[in-house]
Amino acid sequence: MTPPLPFIPDLGACRTGTARHSLRLIDGPNMSNLRSGGRDRRTYGAIADLATLHGWMVASAAHLGVTLQPFVSNHEGALLEYVHAHHDDTDAWLINPAGLNLQSEALREALAETGHPVQELHFANVAAIGYPVTVFTRSVTGMSMGLRQYGYLASLLGLVMALDDPAFLDGAVHA
Repeated sequence: MTPPLPFIPDLGACRTGTARHSLRLIDGPNMSNLRSGGRDRRTYGAIADLATLHGWMVASAAHLGVTLQPFVSNHEGALLEYVHAHHDDTDAWLINPAGLNLQSEALREALAETGHPVQELHFANVAAIGYPVTVFTRSVTGMSMGLRQYGYLASLLGLVMALDDPAFLDGAVHA
């Protein structure tokens, strides 16, 4: 049985700002197979499925006072179209490139060209499974890996706090 994801009611107390930021969460190829029995439990844990993770993230974002729209696709072209379609209505991006770790220069460039902060995140410790860096790493604002669903939450919280702190991002993205 999959343990429930924790509910964190005071998450918004961490914020220093009040802007209702709009964030997008992108999960790339193979993440749709995240379900009990679908991926290696030693690496990916026992989370029920990606929909459960996305629901938890949307609820956590709401408690932070921001909006989060998850998107998942196994197709690079669909991911590119999503980034292009939401360039103007997104304040920051969270991305787990998953199966595109080493080969999606086009998606990396599309995200960088938005001019918005990008947080790279990985369910697994990708360095431990042979990917010390990805094509995304050189142009993202931050990175989290190996903490499974908790890394998603940490990435969300860190990115929102960075958006609230103008001295941190200083109006620039590391692209």
